[in-house]
Amino acid sequence: MNSHLRVLMVMDGLLIGGTETHVLSLITGLQGLGEKLFYVGASGPLYDSFSRTGCQIHLVNLTPGYLLQESKRQYAIHDLKQIMLAKKINVVHIHQIPSGIYAAIAAKELGIPVVFTVHGTYYPADQLFQAFKLSNAVVSVSKPVQTLLKSLDYPSNLIPNAINLDEFYPTDSQYLRQILGIASDSRVVVYASRLSWEKSSICELLIKAAHRVRLEKFADLHVVVVGDGAQFSSIQQLSKSIHRSLGETFIHLVGNQKLLRNYLGLGDLVVGTGRVALESMACGKPVLAIGTRGFFGMVTPSLYPSAWDYYFGDHFADQTPTEDLIAESLLLALLDREALKVIGRQGREWVMDNFNIHKISRQIAEIYSNVQHSNQMNRGIV
Repeated sequence: MNSHLRVLMVMDGLLIGGTETHVLSLITGLQGLGEKLFYVGASGPLYDSFSRTGCQIHLVNLTPGYLLQESKRQYAIHDLKQIMLAKKINVVHIHQIPSGIYAAIAAKELGIPVVFTVHGTYYPADQLFQAFKLSNAVVSVSKPVQTLLKSLDYPSNLIPNAINLDEFYPTDSQYLRQILGIASDSRVVVYASRLSWEKSSICELLIKAAHRVRLEKFADLHVVVVGDGAQFSSIQQLSKSIHRSLGETFIHLVGNQKLLRNYLGLGDLVVGTGRVALESMACGKPVLAIGTRGFFGMVTPSLYPSAWDYYFGDHFADQTPTEDLIAESLLLALLDREALKVIGRQGREWVMDNFNIHKISRQIAEIYSNVQHSNQMNRGIV
């Protein structure tokens, strides 16, 4: 592997989300292999987390709203080129669009190879094609993404999201129960996601289903919602309405949290999808998978292959989530808390074997090395 790689990671900003936490983990893993990592994009809540890795941060506004104006796009491309030249970047890795497109344009003008990781099935088709044309290699984070790209005649390397097991591991979160006013023996379901679009709709269904389960079976049930977003206020209003009718509080909206591990540790069960599902399993927590594409269900060892094929319902699913379906799943799962602990331990072992940051980082580093070598061959350098 080339020991002189200087890699520029490009994102819209340092927000709290699956793509951003994947890149954060990847930076740590790649630095462990001796690579030099740089970040460019807007700032955000994860600034300190990225800074602590030792990755050099260069702030350039690459948010979609800012890049709407042609003049600002040209300024951004100019700034990106200056950073690439000053830091002697030899691989640019893009993760989002349109920010990645302008970074790729800058890289191409300087003869620097580009790697594009496609994190989902939500990218606008026209921008996706533009990013493909500017990329030397494409990475899919799941089988549904790879299948989608194949249908568009774009081959890709299937490399899953990396989980940093030094950051996500079983945690005793009793102190958080005390802070939130949850009894030490109460049942807790955790939901972690950005509260926007489909993910907020899932959160609403979960809250309504949990309310039913509380009335019908488990009066000690609590729900902890981790995340923020455009629909946070509507989730908040729903929670207040339910609390007024019930006469007590059991839904806890805690917003964005940098130490997600501690909040996952609260749960007997985590409802999540995609990267959150993997992080939860790394923390030894059982997962009820519900994603933007639909309902998957409890993730148990016999279903690991299909959970990965569907990316936990985030990229593909067979069922539509409903309040009834979620309530039934919660009732069944929460009946046997010891069984949930066993499922949690099994899940951690699976994540350790298949999604370890060190394994994934080596695969990504190999792609970097390959595109750099091919680029040098094409330019007659080698």
